[in-house]
Amino acid sequence: MTDYSSSHKRLFRRAFVHRTPWVLMALLSFLSAASIIVLMHGLSVAIDSVFMQETPLALIQPTLVLIIGAIAVRGVLFWIHEILVQKTASEIKANLRQQLFGKIQQLGPAWTETQNSGDLAATAVEGVEKLDAYYARFIPAAIHMTVVPIVIVITVFLIDWLSGLILLITGPLIPVFMSLIGMRARQQTQKQWATLRNLSSHFLDAVQGLRTLKLFTREHRKHAEIEHISDRFRVSTMGVLKIAFLSGFVLELFASIATALVAVEIGVRLIEGHIGFQVGLFVLLLAPEYYMPFRMFGAQHHAGMEGTESAGRVFAILDTNALSAKVFIDGNSDEQSLSYSQQFLQNEYSEPVKSQAYFKDEAATEEHAGNRSVSLVFDNVTFTYPGKSYPVLSNCSFLLPREKKTALVGVTGSGKTTILRLLTRQLAPDRGWITLDGMPATGTDDGTWLEKMAVVSQTNWFFDNTILANLQAARPNATHEDVVLASQVAGAHEFIEKLPDGYLTRTGEFATRFSGGERQRISIARALLKDAPILILDEPSSALDPESEERINCALDELMVNKTVFLIAHRLSTVRKADNILVLEDGRITAQGSHSYLRANCKLYEQMVSTYTS
Repeated sequence: MTDYSSSHKRLFRRAFVHRTPWVLMALLSFLSAASIIVLMHGLSVAIDSVFMQETPLALIQPTLVLIIGAIAVRGVLFWIHEILVQKTASEIKANLRQQLFGKIQQLGPAWTETQNSGDLAATAVEGVEKLDAYYARFIPAAIHMTVVPIVIVITVFLIDWLSGLILLITGPLIPVFMSLIGMRARQQTQKQWATLRNLSSHFLDAVQGLRTLKLFTREHRKHAEIEHISDRFRVSTMGVLKIAFLSGFVLELFASIATALVAVEIGVRLIEGHIGFQVGLFVLLLAPEYYMPFRMFGAQHHAGMEGTESAGRVFAILDTNALSAKVFIDGNSDEQSLSYSQQFLQNEYSEPVKSQAYFKDEAATEEHAGNRSVSLVFDNVTFTYPGKSYPVLSNCSFLLPREKKTALVGVTGSGKTTILRLLTRQLAPDRGWITLDGMPATGTDDGTWLEKMAVVSQTNWFFDNTILANLQAARPNATHEDVVLASQVAGAHEFIEKLPDGYLTRTGEFATRFSGGERQRISIARALLKDAPILILDEPSSALDPESEERINCALDELMVNKTVFLIAHRLSTVRKADNILVLEDGRITAQGSHSYLRANCKLYEQMVSTYTS
């Protein structure tokens, strides 16, 4: 099964999950066919009466009323049909876009960082929007083509079997010719959609990197690239339109020839007296209406192909396996496994490591006393990134004692960022367990898990909204007084108050209007507002000037009070604050202890300190 046919079938299955709207559309098509028959019969009777039998208009008033009524009914049915198809298409698109966004959330930052933002945006917006023509035009046209011609050809058979036979033979040939042309159009549509995604990616990349382009005077080169891709998109679009016009020409030509064939056949028999004028006219008026649904379906066929092509990328994302949904090979949280982990820690580390049972008892005691601090345990965790032949972490074990500051150090590429992503549920281990206050990561929903953590990293994301809204993202029900208090503690209130709109000032995209130190102080205020028992710091004061670093460190000291702190250190100047330092080497914790102890007993740590101080 090709990707195109697979997407086509999945779109159909998604459409007919709720059959009621489509059944109503089929019923409307049937009523529309009935109104067409009544209308054409009334017209044939009226024309025959006036022109052939010279009947006064006053005597055919009931027939004229019938004609007007049929026209009105047909218009009302069309109006209801359009409302129904638009509502159904909108609901399907909204549901699909919601599923797509939910899937991207499930895949998490670790996956989105490997994707192109422009491609994802084009898929979520333009890709899903192209399905409007598929569900609002293509499928309704297919239903209409299935119902109306059948009703009309049965009616014609009942009054003139020869004309009905001609309609029955010529009608199905139109979709056959349409499919032959569609094979070529499909290739052009694939090329057009791929070019559109590429154009979106390059344009977003150029907008986001405009400052860098200006600094290196390379904006003209990027402009030429976008111009080249735009021209390719123009050429591919014109190719699709050319085939669409060719298809329309062929369909119109074939339908006209078929209608002319019926007209010639009726005319010859009318001259020979084998058919009455009224019957012949009735059949002749029905012939164009018989071919009309086939022509409509052919016209919407290209819209269906565009929707199918765009849906291919949507379904590819929905079918992606999340890194956070890995199956644990030997993640068995029993006492034997935990005791093995504790024994490993006891043997490897210089200082005694308490058992998890101790921490469970301590957690119960502190919970009873109203203390919300918790402990976190890494138990023999192994993780390998997809496409890598070696694990980043291998049987990595450590724990974070309550209300203690634990620092993690290691050379670049040793796995510090991977541990952060595992802690924050962006990734899931291949083997081993991660427990938070006795709760295993598996079986615990993200909300419950992450509610106990606050993260301040080197680069924090700000939404293009007000400062107040960005701060309240940590706690939506926080009052303005709570926000101001957190900002004062973080040292952000002073400069926020000086802004023209204060806390209602919009940050702008990436918050580029603020300095690095100001952004970090807002981030710390956000973490303070969340007031989570576990605080994870990913070297938040790096790349700052000494004055900003001093302010940030003062704010962090306030933030770390009565918290279980996990400090991922990239600069060794910050590890002196830690109560315990973990040394990560070759994917596992090889040593732990105080700064002075590790300098005396850990060769790697001593080398890192010597390199840093020199």
